[in-house]
Amino acid sequence: MKDWTKLSDADLLMAFNYIMAYDPDDFASTSRQLAKSYPNDFWKIYREIEHRGIYKKPDDYQFIGIVGTRKRDSIDDLALAVVEFHKMQDPDKKIVVVSGLCPKGGDRFATIIYRRLKTMKLWFPAEWSLGRHAGFVRNTEIARWSDGLIAVVSPDRKGGTEDTVKKFTNFHGHDKLVIT
Repeated sequence: MKDWTKLSDADLLMAFNYIMAYDPDDFASTSRQLAKSYPNDFWKIYREIEHRGIYKKPDDYQFIGIVGTRKRDSIDDLALAVVEFHKMQDPDKKIVVVSGLCPKGGDRFATIIYRRLKTMKLWFPAEWSLGRHAGFVRNTEIARWSDGLIAVVSPDRKGGTEDTVKKFTNFHGHDKLVIT
């Protein structure tokens, strides 16, 4: 493991941008495989960037979050998410798909959209070594980073997706929120 605190700001940002870049090797991977192949040091790099306050979202990027319950994982649910994604997408901006890399539901849809459109990505896999609140930490970061959010919700409207929706509206309001 590298000590990311010793890198210059430029080198740290280069590492972060490399993680966000489209990777053709991701094409044949499932969400579970993507989570396993994501850099082990992601959270260390991310926290160091946050600590230094050095990453500013470029104006020509649009971060679109896609989250959802594992209960809704059908092809019809995917189609709804894709339609809403295209409605939300700004053709004048580079797209970054933001999600949590769960193997089912909205997170799986996010990986499918990422691969098909060859966008950039910003995955926030839960860091379970933090304990039970790791999912809530992940949800906060997805909500904070997303300029728009597509939420494929459970019929009972409970769980992590709802947590992300509430956090997104606290950060950004309801304007760029789509609930399917």
